[in-house]
Amino acid sequence: LISFRDRFVTGQGKGTRSRTLIEDVTDRLNAAVLRFNTSCAALLSLTDEKSALPRMRKRVRGHDTGPDDEGAEAEPDPAALASAAPREGDRESRRVMNWIWTAKGAPDSDEDTFLHDAVRVEWCKAYARKQRWGEEVIILLEEQRRAIESIHAETRQWEARETATSGGRAAYAHRQVLARKALAAQFT
Repeated sequence: LISFRDRFVTGQGKGTRSRTLIEDVTDRLNAAVLRFNTSCAALLSLTDEKSALPRMRKRVRGHDTGPDDEGAEAEPDPAALASAAPREGDRESRRVMNWIWTAKGAPDSDEDTFLHDAVRVEWCKAYARKQRWGEEVIILLEEQRRAIESIHAETRQWEARETATSGGRAAYAHRQVLARKALAAQFT
């Protein structure tokens, strides 16, 4: 949201509206993290066995999500909260599997098969992206080859017109030949 606002939003009214939206999303995120932390604390108070609890990591998107290694509650990190905003480089290709998918005690399934299925789905998505990008490279190279061939054909047409005419028409045709040659040189 922040990168979209920085790139596309101009003006006071739109800026205020986008700032309000970002604040609302941040508030909802903080409420969800608080609810998650409260649930984890309640779960911790109900059981004495650490093996019965999911393995929790310290931060999800810069928020404290549970007890640290000593079992004491950790405080939220304000610097991490400020840096939780999406950056320009955060795209699909830079994703890291969320800790919750690798946590012990995942609901309603054997954890090994659940993790295996989740990793397989992520791998299939990544492989499909790689295939699409590879196909796009092939298409772009073919498009570049055809564009160069088209420019060479136009150059030959203007050269034929240049030799067939004289005076101003020949000068214009000569200018067109030079323009097409310069354009073709930019492709190589």
